[in-house]
Formats: sequence, structure tokens, C-alpha cells
Amino acid sequence: NALQPVPFGPEDVTSYEVGFKSEWLEHRVRLHADVVYMLDDGQQNFKTDVDSSGATWFHELNAGNSVNDGFEVELSARPIDNLQIDSSLGYLHYRLKTDAQSDTTLICTHFSDGSLCPQTRAPKWTFSAGAQYRFETGTWGSITPRLDVQAISRVYYIPLIGSCSAAVAPGACSVRRASLGW
Repeated sequence: NALQPVPFGPEDVTSYEVGFKSEWLEHRVRLHADVVYMLDDGQQNFKTDVDSSGATWFHELNAGNSVNDGFEVELSARPIDNLQIDSSLGYLHYRLKTDAQSDTTLICTHFSDGSLCPQTRAPKWTFSAGAQYRFETGTWGSITPRLDVQAISRVYYIPLIGSCSAAVAPGACSVRRASLGW
């Protein structure tokens, strides 16, 4: 539709990350952790708009400048032979700065009550855990049952220009899964 093309500029990210990886107890326990800090200049984001014909459409634009910081921790263990347990936890804190670019695009930086608008399409918290045990069956190989759970916090979508106070946010989500390998 000729009414909808909108150019957008580059996105420049400067990211700093520091962490460690460690193994203990004869390689039976592994712990990995890191923290991250990102400065995003010209952050690209999707936006829902209505064109002059009344059609709703989605487009990419430069939302403004943002700061992200967070961490991730991963732990895996083999406490006994054939048993493996693993887990991870992640956190992301996002702030879209109020500046000339965000003012021009009308992307939400703060709700009407003054609280920060959340990052769209990215959960603040992520978590996963799993366990499996391998049963040896001799000449038939092995059978490995596995259980997993994954969870994320709420994910936000800001629907239209000027509707920052009405962010669409489906609830937090979790997935449980069981599998059997042979």
C-alpha cells in the first residue's frame, strides 16, 4: 500500500558483558553466569499504526535510545552417574529513554502514572529447568526419560500510537514437557 512505506535508520548497539564459567567436583557441576549492559542508539522496534485509509498495519521504526542491563545464570549437575539436572535464570531490565527520537515516534517511554513502559516482545524474567536419567539396556542401547519446565514473565505489546496506557500483556507463560529417548 503506497500509504504505508516508512523508512527507518540504522540501529547501533554498544554492549558490555562480563561473566565466568566454572566446573567443580570432577566436572560434575558447572556454573556459568554473566551480566550485560547495552546502550542502544536508534533502537528498531515494531509499531502498529492506522494509515489514512483506516487500514491497520505494522512497521519497523527507530523507537529511540534505550538501555538494557541484566544477568543470566546457568547451572548443570551430574550428581550420580546417568542423572543430569540443568537450569537457567535470566533477567532483563529495559529503559527506553525519553528523547527527541522517542518523542517523534510517540513510542511509549512512561505510562501516565509515571512508571516505565516495558520492553515489547521480550520478557523481563526467563527460567528453565530439566532433568534426565539414562537407563542402560545392554545390547538395545539406552532409554532416557527427560522432564523440562520453562517459564517467562509477562510479554508486552503496545498496540497503537497514543495508547501507551493500554499495553496488551498476555500473562506469564510456562511450558512443561516430557520426552523419552532411545
